[in-house]
Parts: sequence; structure tokens; C-alpha cells
Amino acid sequence: MKAKHSFILPEDLRLDVHSITRFEFAKAVDAMEARLGTNRFALGDRFSAADVMLGHTGSWARNAKFDIKSDIVNNYLDRVLGRVALARAREIESQI
Repeated sequence: MKAKHSFILPEDLRLDVHSITRFEFAKAVDAMEARLGTNRFALGDRFSAADVMLGHTGSWARNAKFDIKSDIVNNYLDRVLGRVALARAREIESQI
């Protein structure tokens, strides 16, 4: 929603959605923190496809400068986004 109203939609259709997206994102971070708890990954101690999706979304959020006010979520994203396999995939992607 933030991207659509920032640069995707024609200017005459854009609305100021900053406060709405900030509120909804904060709620999502709270829910993610509760779900993660003490787990290393989304579904427990093993990396899964859910972590790929959440990590990708977390990467977007960080790039868009959303404020992630949770050490649990930030540590999780650091773990997921710091994986060697992701670095290799990004390297391959950059060569395409």
C-alpha cells in the first residue's frame, strides 16, 4: 500500500497512507514477535519456506525504512537475511 501510494499509482490517485501503513505494520510486527517467541525460525528450529517469505518481506520493510520495534523480529531477520545460501542466490541473480 505504501509503495502504491508513493510511486506506483498515478499522482492524482495517491493518498497519504503513511499513518495507516505504519499502524498496520506495527501490528504485524507484534504478531510476528508473538509467533516467533523463542523459536529460531518461523516454524520452530528448522528453516522453512515460511522463513523465505518472511525474510523477503522483512527485507522490503527494511528497504522501505519501516521501523521494526522488536529485537526478536530484528534478530530473526538478521538470521534469515544473513544466510549463506541467500548471499549465493543474490550473487547469481546479480550476474543475470
